[in-house]
Amino acid sequence: MKFLTANNSSFWLALCLCVSAFALAHVVQGWRGILATAIIALLMHGVVYETGSLYLAIVVHAVYDLMVGIIAVPILSEFAKKQQLAQTAVPVMQ
Repeated sequence: MKFLTANNSSFWLALCLCVSAFALAHVVQGWRGILATAIIALLMHGVVYETGSLYLAIVVHAVYDLMVGIIAVPILSEFAKKQQLAQTAVPVMQ
């Protein structure tokens, strides 16, 4: 972001470009994922701006990823198994 700000003298334009690029990189998650990612990107940019360092943002992101991996993935996997069982148990009428 410093590079963009230094080259176009607009903090807000640089912020919008960085957040947009980060959000669009998550387009495979759909519109809700894009919006959530954009909000998280804004928060992380705020953390970097306030601390003057990427380190805290990196730690927060790593903790978030670990929480998703440890908590959400097993729950979602179990949900997917139940959905698959429910679909195979009910015969489809055509």
